[in-house]
Amino acid sequence: MTADVGPEIEQAVAEADIAADVVAALLEAVSAFVEQELAARLPRPEQIPSRDDFVAVSAAAERSGLLDASLEGFGLWSDISRGLPPVFSLSALVLLASAQPALAWHLCSLSMGQLAQQLAGIKLSSAVFSLEGTQGVGRSALGRFLVGRPLHSRDNVILADVFGDRPRLSLLAPSVENVLSLHWHDNGMHLAGHTLKTCQSHRDERPHGLDGCATVHWQPTVLSATSSTSSVPLSAPLLAQLIAAQQLAQVALARGALIPAAKRAREYAGLRVQGGHHIEQHDAVAMLLADIDTALRTVDALLNDAAAKTLDVQHAIALRREAMPLLSRAANAAMQVHGGIGYMRDTGVEHILRAVNCWRALGGSPPELALVAAGLASDHAGLPDAEAGAADHLPGYLSPGHSLSPFAALRRVPMLRAFSAYRPEDPWELDTAKLPAALGRLRRRVRAFAEREMKPLGAQADALHRDGHVAVPDTDRLLQRAGQAGLLSDLLPAPFGSAPLLQYRYSLAWQQAIRVEELARVDGGLMLMLSAPALGLAPLMLSGDLGIMRRVVLPAQKATLAGDPQLFAFAITEPSAGSDAEDGYGALHQRAGVRARRGNGGWLLSGRKVFISGGDIARYVAVFAALEGEGYESWTCFLVDTRWPGFRVARTELKMGMRSSGAAELELDDCFVPDNMVVGGARNGWGLMRATLNLSRLPVAAMAVGFAQQALDLATAYACNETLAGRPLLHYQHVQSTLADLQAETGAIRALTWRHASAWTVRQDGASLSKFQATDRAQVVIEAAMDLMGGNAICHSHNIERTFRDARLTRIFEGTNQINRLAVIEDQQAGLLSRIARNLSHSFTGTV
Repeated sequence: MTADVGPEIEQAVAEADIAADVVAALLEAVSAFVEQELAARLPRPEQIPSRDDFVAVSAAAERSGLLDASLEGFGLWSDISRGLPPVFSLSALVLLASAQPALAWHLCSLSMGQLAQQLAGIKLSSAVFSLEGTQGVGRSALGRFLVGRPLHSRDNVILADVFGDRPRLSLLAPSVENVLSLHWHDNGMHLAGHTLKTCQSHRDERPHGLDGCATVHWQPTVLSATSSTSSVPLSAPLLAQLIAAQQLAQVALARGALIPAAKRAREYAGLRVQGGHHIEQHDAVAMLLADIDTALRTVDALLNDAAAKTLDVQHAIALRREAMPLLSRAANAAMQVHGGIGYMRDTGVEHILRAVNCWRALGGSPPELALVAAGLASDHAGLPDAEAGAADHLPGYLSPGHSLSPFAALRRVPMLRAFSAYRPEDPWELDTAKLPAALGRLRRRVRAFAEREMKPLGAQADALHRDGHVAVPDTDRLLQRAGQAGLLSDLLPAPFGSAPLLQYRYSLAWQQAIRVEELARVDGGLMLMLSAPALGLAPLMLSGDLGIMRRVVLPAQKATLAGDPQLFAFAITEPSAGSDAEDGYGALHQRAGVRARRGNGGWLLSGRKVFISGGDIARYVAVFAALEGEGYESWTCFLVDTRWPGFRVARTELKMGMRSSGAAELELDDCFVPDNMVVGGARNGWGLMRATLNLSRLPVAAMAVGFAQQALDLATAYACNETLAGRPLLHYQHVQSTLADLQAETGAIRALTWRHASAWTVRQDGASLSKFQATDRAQVVIEAAMDLMGGNAICHSHNIERTFRDARLTRIFEGTNQINRLAVIEDQQAGLLSRIARNLSHSFTGTV
């Protein structure tokens, strides 16, 4: 940057320090660049930069000096190349990412390419630097190399495989043509330049985040004495500098991206009213805001400390390993403050969470960085087992047939054989065998349908709906087949539905939980498309209104079974009332948006409902409206035929995930509803809504279980199919430990959900605690699976990134998890108040 600071830069460089006023002037120029080239170019958060945008911004950065690596200028990483602390570079990256994360990532990658060329003495025009190797960054072997520790033969094998000739993954702007990468050759590290058009490559235009970029799998050119590929040796100290800069850069970018997310969360909390107060006054929201503030302050302290020192790779790796989970937590908290609108792309929060996830995965996930740190500190830590394993056992384990194996030992004594012996079995089969026979058959039937009909469509349908909800013939056919298979009408038994009568020996919530889990395990968007109709049917069923069941439900279900889906939707959420409409105290202080006024022989409905799952394809919508001049206590359920005059689907939302299922905004303009389409009678809507939510929150918990199971399945398949140093990843202990953790978490939330779903009477406290616990822990499972898969986790083709996006909604809809926590105590308040009354005269002794 020139920034009109003239000879001050040269003086600062000569003194091996940068004066504060010089840094301030440089950053002022960066701020001007951000406003002119980034913010003005893409003012709305859902806008995706085009190839022309990347080219134009790169050219502008070169003109302004931001990418000036010469001795005369002072651009990104000029401080490092001159032996100075990286205070300017890190601060500039924060500013860039605050405006547009993808463009900032591109400029950072270009500047890292320049730094790599300066350190190694290689020339390759407009090249970016990509640290990612095959299966990560080399575990503890890389750590030992960076600090000059002796390398074991197994370290050499790992480094040769990770930074060898197998395909690499890079997250690149569409304008990138040249890539600088690491290559382990002749027992030493090299910096190699590659021109992508001469390499075999595959481009995925829909990565998890940093929209506008693409994940590119590319085959490095084999290095040889006659190779035309540019390659120079790279010493450990120079590589340590380069990696340290990369680690700090990704933290700075993530920190910068969170500036607008944190700002929007604070502003929204100060504007949104719930329960008669701005939501920032509620403890749950205040704690989310505190989570954001604490994370950002902690990372700021870490970055400020790093910016004041020359690069240190151990410090940089430790900093990134600590910072990225904190920044992920902050991004999630910012979304949670917003509730449903935070999940929509035009709010400007969800794309930041996805960008942070990308920066967490690339260049070493937190668990892999732990192994790198172990290698930095020890000659032997994290060294893989020398034993290669065999067809019948993993390294470090015994064959099941070995005399010391528990499987063999427990069969040698008759009493042990009778009471303690068991065979290895698939966990899913074990769980299914424990279910009552009717529910076991249901589980198998739904899984078979999901595998056969949904699995081939999931990724394609998600990609097609990224930029808007559009009609897709394949999903229309899926709806028909699901209807014919009885999956759109199995909330009810015959004649009104398709569920076998014997299945109704068990609770409806348990049936739906089993069904939803198996669908969610395959694809979230298609699952919601097939499950939302049951939510629309629930208030009709719970009302016991046989007239509506005969006139509307029975013909609709017959048509659906015949291949002409007649679907239902459930509409309570309004623009000014999300969780308010699900919480009595909040509703007491909120004015209902959709109003019903008396007409001749019926009611005229006016107002809007938002975020209505399946509202765009429903034939009938259960609309909850307050009677004119009254509050939520008058809420009434009206069954609206979407073909009636006055009803309109205003739009469908651009969503983070579950894209195959439309979230519709419904507009009612004096839509006439006859008296015989009032469900359950006037003023009985609040009870119907609460009963419906209690019933639906358990299937939402089951959705989360399905997503966790999907993550476990994907991580297990990845560990079995992918290799490192010639061995399946499953041979490595940290992979085994991760898979065991995923199984424990998934099994725990399934057991919790099934326990509360198995009761015939659905209790609010059980449904709500299952919902928030299952959905919170499912995200932990998915993030751990993504960490295990490293950079590959952000590829759309690997599916786990879609699992994250889909599952993230479950913490928001059917009441945010914060509301559901309070719903548990609401349900238990009578008992808790009685305990207070009994113990007012007693001091606390610690006994119950």
